[in-house]
Amino acid sequence: MAKALDFLSDLQNSRSSSTVQVSLLRFWDARNVRRGGDLMGVDMLLLDSQENLMLRQQLEAIVQENSLLKQAVVKQQKWQRETEDQSQELQPLRQLFT
Repeated sequence: MAKALDFLSDLQNSRSSSTVQVSLLRFWDARNVRRGGDLMGVDMLLLDSQENLMLRQQLEAIVQENSLLKQAVVKQQKWQRETEDQSQELQPLRQLFT
């Protein structure tokens, strides 16, 4: 029977035989240029399905906020155009009184 997959947050800092399915987002290697490019270390940014779900939910919230912000900007621009139009309509009357 196959063992269930763990999440990155479930891993302990000890020896284990856990299996984690991840996506590799970024990969950096550090090389020593003074010693012929010897590999000094590797850094990886990994994402598991649990973190992927959290990021997806955060992204959906940001998209929703962005949509609301766009609607507000459109309303503000419409209001500004109407105000400018009204101001232009009143300009001849203002000239009469000055």
